[in-house]
Amino acid sequence: MTAYLNLRNLFDLFCIAQGITTAGRLLLQPRRSAHRWLALLIVGLTCQVIDYFLSRSGIYYRNRWLYFSPLFFSWGFGAFVYGYVRARTTPTQPFTSWHFVPLALQILFYLILVFQPLPTKAWFWLTVHKPYTRYVEYYVSGLLMLSYLYLS
Repeated sequence: MTAYLNLRNLFDLFCIAQGITTAGRLLLQPRRSAHRWLALLIVGLTCQVIDYFLSRSGIYYRNRWLYFSPLFFSWGFGAFVYGYVRARTTPTQPFTSWHFVPLALQILFYLILVFQPLPTKAWFWLTVHKPYTRYVEYYVSGLLMLSYLYLS
């Protein structure tokens, strides 16, 4: 597999390596739920950097079947932060799974798209995702993050 490397892509590779090792280190720590929540947040952020790297390095261009791979978990970032704060401050209170409904919807959206043929993906990108759903994803992600920061 050939990838175009410049300073930006090399920096992305270092960020990916740092994210994977940090999340692994947090998961290997003694069982503290706060570490797991922080590791999930770091994995989600690292997956977005992986997506940026695949795009900028030309890997998506040479492997078009990877388009819309489910690498974005941004609708779960707020819940991960909230879980981390709750685990640090009130570890005895249970954390309900309702907080992950937006994340499940986002993952389902990308899982449906990733298994579509390339012409369908291209049509969806040009007519729906680029002008509309991409911005919906950004705004909902920001709104969820702000609301969970407020709850924290």
